[in-house]
Amino acid sequence: MLGTGIDRVYPSCHADLAAEIVPQGALVTEFACGTPPRAFHFPRRNRLISGLALGTVVVEAAEESGSLIAARCALEQNRRVQVEAQLVGDGASSSRRTIARSGGGPTERLLFMSNRSTPAQSAQRPRATPPAE
Repeated sequence: MLGTGIDRVYPSCHADLAAEIVPQGALVTEFACGTPPRAFHFPRRNRLISGLALGTVVVEAAEESGSLIAARCALEQNRRVQVEAQLVGDGASSSRRTIARSGGGPTERLLFMSNRSTPAQSAQRPRATPPAE
């Protein structure tokens, strides 16, 4: 999901990733060709991401972050929102309270899911190790 026109990849260092996605997936945007990245485009992009997803898991979120915008959009769209119980970073407890007040719940583990496995298979995958402090 792009916050730019389909002909622009932002940040540009992701151009190779975008080229890999195209043959087996899709790049999606609601912006016209040539539209450059602008800060106010990304909340709109997050609304589309949360609308296409079955749920949103917030792993880390500072106040006023794109993560919280996506979580709020997901809640407004009646999607499931969960916050990783092991949030890291300065805004962790504040972000956790913000999501909980809005109706999101905690999760004890993240499920790693892809189109190549079933949810049961994904649940059996090992949990990612949080970064060292």
